[in-house]
Amino acid sequence: MNKNFIEGVNYLKKNDLTLKKIINKTDQIKFEIKQNKFECLSRIIISQQLSNKASNTIIKRVENKIEEFYPEKFISIKKDDIRKCGVSNSKYNCIKFISNEIIYNGLDLDSLNSRSEDFIFNKLSSLKGVGPWSINMFLIFGLGKLNVFPINDVGIQNSIMKFYSINEKPSSEKMTELKNKWDPFCTIACLYLWDSYDKNLNID
Repeated sequence: MNKNFIEGVNYLKKNDLTLKKIINKTDQIKFEIKQNKFECLSRIIISQQLSNKASNTIIKRVENKIEEFYPEKFISIKKDDIRKCGVSNSKYNCIKFISNEIIYNGLDLDSLNSRSEDFIFNKLSSLKGVGPWSINMFLIFGLGKLNVFPINDVGIQNSIMKFYSINEKPSSEKMTELKNKWDPFCTIACLYLWDSYDKNLNID
């Protein structure tokens, strides 16, 4: 954990009793930023609307097929071979489009790290098939931004329902309340919520 991450963990423990319980009962979170930004964004696109288990299986098949996750390598593989890995037609077309934008039109995903989040949203949302959820995931796992709150992520919603004792999908008011409580370390809160829900953690 870097200094900012540790600062964020301590901040969340002070501001949110529920998160404090989760953090105290959870092993140290591994927060690894993908250095290969094309690979990161491609993984995110493949994972759209899929469970972790299903997306991991498909991603592994794609990795075995293309060997190296780079735009030139991706478009060199036949579409049918990628589709046979379990990648939908629309997701294949999205990743191919991004590949071509990188190769032929100068799209530089690495340079986005120095840009504002508004610029990043505008840039990535112009790519067909890349919506708010995918952009938020890229901000977290591709660029390491510490204050991202993907409010429409089903895993986050389920985790909030479980640990904050809510019997239905969290309201926008509840999400805003939590966002204000966690700011400026929403990403770290989400990482702990994902991890604790996946591990079926009990904090009672």
